Amino acid sequence: MTSTSIFFRRYLRPHHGSLLLLAAIIVLTISLQIAIPVLAGRFIDRALEGAPLRALLNIAIAATLVALLVQLLTVAESWVAERLSWAATNALRLDLAAHVLRLDYAFQSAHTQGELIERVDGDVGNLARFFSRFVINVVGNGLLILGILALMLRIDWRIGLAMTILTV
Repeated sequence: MTSTSIFFRRYLRPHHGSLLLLAAIIVLTISLQIAIPVLAGRFIDRALEGAPLRALLNIAIAATLVALLVQLLTVAESWVAERLSWAATNALRLDLAAHVLRLDYAFQSAHTQGELIERVDGDVGNLARFFSRFVINVVGNGLLILGILALMLRIDWRIGLAMTILTV
């Protein structure tokens, strides 16, 4: 069993509701990010067809509302990710502090208190930042790429296939 799977099982499992909420927000945000260019394309196509101004205005308003919703969801995603990160890493801090306190006197005297605090708090803080932003960005952008490729395959399979090959 890898250390990552142990971390997820021990420190993130108690927060599975927040994880599911975060996943839902990420999927919804990505879906809406893909919808904005689709709406823009529909606007251009309808304008070239000579659609009435009212129809164009409705598409423009819809695109603006979707863009605003993306921004709100991005804030919600950051908030949920930060809360989840802090909750999981605070539990890790407690476990690390308890472990350090159980170590023998030789270890305690070989390291200064400041060094031990930095290892327990500083390293875990770096881990918190890693999980709250980096992982979310990598997973989110990976899903965004898959969504764009799926949309391109739907629009024209030849272009979609070429872009999929280039992406891989």
